[in-house]
Parts: sequence; C-alpha cells; structure tokens
Amino acid sequence: MPKQEIYKIFPKLQFDKSFYISSKPNINYNCIAWVGITDNEFWWPEVEPYNKLDGVKYKWPFKIKNSDELKYFIELFSNLGYEGVSNNIKNEHPKYRKIALFIKEDKNISDINNCKCTHAARQLTNGLWASKLGRKDDIEHSNPYDLEGSAYGKLAIILKKKL
Repeated sequence: MPKQEIYKIFPKLQFDKSFYISSKPNINYNCIAWVGITDNEFWWPEVEPYNKLDGVKYKWPFKIKNSDELKYFIELFSNLGYEGVSNNIKNEHPKYRKIALFIKEDKNISDINNCKCTHAARQLTNGLWASKLGRKDDIEHSNPYDLEGSAYGKLAIILKKKL
C-alpha cells in the first residue's frame, strides 16, 4: 500500500520520522499473529473451523473463548508469557518485550476489557514498534499512539514480558 494511502488511514504517521513500510503485503498472517512472533498463520476468533480459507490458515490459539473482546486477547498473550502491564512505551529492551493492544470503544460498555480488540503492535529491540496492517504491509513506527483513530480505535493496554 502506498504511503499516501496509509497516511489517509493513520494521519499521525505523516509526522513520524521513523515510519516506514518494512515489508510487502502478505495475507498469510495478521497483526495478532505477528505480535505473537508468527508469520504463517492468521490469528483471529470467530473463524470456524480453523482450516484454510482462501489458502490462509486461520487459528485461535490456546482454546481461548471465541470472542473478539479485549480480555480474550489479553488471555491469549498471557499464554505467551505477557504478564505485566506497562504504562509507557519506553524501550526497556533487553529485559522486556512490549506489545500494544487496541480497541474500538463503545459508549454502552463501561469496562474496556469487554470492548472489541482491533489491532496489536509489538516493540522491536531497537525501540521502534512493528505493526501488520491487516492483510497489507508491515510497518515500523516510533509510537503506537500514531495508529489511534477511526481504523483501530485507541490504544487500550501495553503488556510486557520478561525475556
């Protein structure tokens, strides 16, 4: 996807001097799998049975409830060792890896854990953040807050795990 199209979806990236497209589109994985260090599966709930659809292997790991609520994505990443909640995006490598989970807020839902999870990004060892834009490109950017807006909603939580 050309940068100008990405800027239309994520306008804050225009001002991110570290932003760049790090790979071409690839339908074989999504942002959730990418954050889980997997690039050959598409991790998302509500696609049953978990077989190949359009040549893509869909999966919802760890027998977690088949729901797109934030709490189940937190449970998914808990199974991958993410325990602590961090309140900042500062790079703490080499001790920790951080991930950011995004939600679409709903006025009728008071607890963000029950809101729909929309996206995940992970921090790289160099301090930049990596995101997979759906079935499109992988990008690197300096700040996960740059992805907030109409497409992914808002950053809800940053989790970390000790390496």
